[in-house]
Amino acid sequence: MITFKTGLSWLFLTLILTGCATLPPSPPARKEVQLPAPFSERRDAIFSPAGSVPFHQAAYSPDGRFFAREVEPFNEGNIGIFSTADGALIRQIKAHQATNDLKGLAWSPDSQLLAVMYHGGSSTGISIYLAENGELIRQLPIAQYYHFMAFGEENHILHLAVSIDGPVETAYLRRDDFTTFCGVNLPWINYGWDVGRNPWGSKHGGFSSNRERLLEDFSMLARHRVAVVRVFIFCDLRSGIVFNGQGEPAGLDGFALSDFQTLLETASQTGVKLLPVIFDYTMADGVEQENGTPVGEHRGCIENVYLRRKLLTVLAPFFRKFGQHPAILAWDIFNEPDNVLLVRSDDVDRFIAETILLLRQVAPRAKVTVGNKNRESLSRWRNLNLDFLQFHHFSSAEALPPLESRKEIFLPARPVLVGECPPSTVLSQLEAAWQGNYAGCLFWSLNDVLNEEESLRQQLPSFRAWVSVH
Repeated sequence: MITFKTGLSWLFLTLILTGCATLPPSPPARKEVQLPAPFSERRDAIFSPAGSVPFHQAAYSPDGRFFAREVEPFNEGNIGIFSTADGALIRQIKAHQATNDLKGLAWSPDSQLLAVMYHGGSSTGISIYLAENGELIRQLPIAQYYHFMAFGEENHILHLAVSIDGPVETAYLRRDDFTTFCGVNLPWINYGWDVGRNPWGSKHGGFSSNRERLLEDFSMLARHRVAVVRVFIFCDLRSGIVFNGQGEPAGLDGFALSDFQTLLETASQTGVKLLPVIFDYTMADGVEQENGTPVGEHRGCIENVYLRRKLLTVLAPFFRKFGQHPAILAWDIFNEPDNVLLVRSDDVDRFIAETILLLRQVAPRAKVTVGNKNRESLSRWRNLNLDFLQFHHFSSAEALPPLESRKEIFLPARPVLVGECPPSTVLSQLEAAWQGNYAGCLFWSLNDVLNEEESLRQQLPSFRAWVSVH
C-alpha cells in the first residue's frame, strides 16, 4: 500500500524544496485508489518505466496545439514546449538545476499546465508550470520514487504510481477553504453611482443600465475561477440615498433597488459571490464637490446621533430585502475607516457598530466584516461582532507575514482576509497568503486602474492556473 509521509518528513522535503523554514500548509489530501489503467493510452503524459523518460519522447496537450519534451543538453532540466502546427520551439523551461534524468511530463486537462517530475537534486518532486509563460505555479514534494504521473479529469487531481501494474495514488491539490475566498475588487463602474441616480442629473449609469457590461465582466471572472467580487455600493452617499431640505436622509432613490438587484442577478447567474462594501471613508474626507456638483461628505451621518439613526432607518428595508441573499458572501460595512480623519474615531466605531447591529437584527444569517486599511490596526475591531477580519496589503508579497505572527496585535481567533492587494504579483501574493494561513485574498482591481497593465484582467490566466491546483 502506498502512503505519503507527513509530519517531520513532509517538512524536511519542503525545506529542501523551498529553502525556507516556515511550516507549510497541510499537504494535499491523498488516498490510494484502484483505477482502470489511468496511465494507458495517454498522449498527454510520458513516463519512465525503465528509470528515465526516453529522449525525444513527447507529451501532447489535450487541445492538440502543443507538445512538450526534454531538449538538449539532456539530463540538465531543460523542457521545451513546441507548436504541433510547425514543430517550432515556443518556450523553454528550466525545470531542474542539477544533472538528473527526467521521470515524467504531464499536461493538465485544460492544456494550461505542464507538470514535470524529477527525483533528487533541485527541484526534486513535481513542479507545475503555466505553459503560456513558463511561470512556476506549484511545487510538490514526493515521498516515493514515482515513474508514472498523469492528471485526472480536473487540474487539481494528479495520479501517481511507482510502476504500471502497481497501486495508483491520487493527490487532490485543492484547498477550497482558501480558493473560495479568492477574487478581485470590481470595485465599481461609476464610483458612487452604480447603485442610484446620476449625481450630475444626466443619463443614469447604474448597474441596471450597465447590465451587459456587468454580465460580460462577471462571466469572464467566472471562467477564470474568480470566486469573490468586492463591490462598492453607497460609497460617500452621493447617490442611492435621498436627503431632504434639512440635510437628513429621507429614503432610497428611485434606482437604488433595481441597480442592486441587477448586481445580485448577475452574480447568481455566473456563480460568483459578492462582498458588497456599504460605506467608504470618503463620507468624511473633506471633498464636498466634483465638477461644481455636491458629492458625498456626509460626516454628519457618522458623528451626529440623529442623522446616523435616520440613515440607518433608511437602510433597514434595503438590508431586510437583500441582507441574506445567497449571492452575498458577506457585507463589508466600511472601507478603510482608518482613513477617516475629520471625525473622531469613537464616532466612526460607533457608526460601524450600529450598522452591524441593524444588519444582524434584520438579516441574522448575514456575515459581516470591515475593510481595514492595514494589518497593524486590526485589533481596533476585536470587540465587534465580525465573522472575519480584513485588511489591505499593497507591499510586496514578502512583506506579508504568516498569520502565526499576529500575536503582537492581539487578534481574536477569526479568519483574516487580505481584502486588497496588487495584481502585478498575483502568483507571489496568492502563495504568500496561502502559506501564511490567511482566509483568502482579493486583488485591486478590475476597473479602477490608470492603465490595463495594473488591472487583474492581464493576470487572470495566472490566477486561474494557480487556483486550479491549490
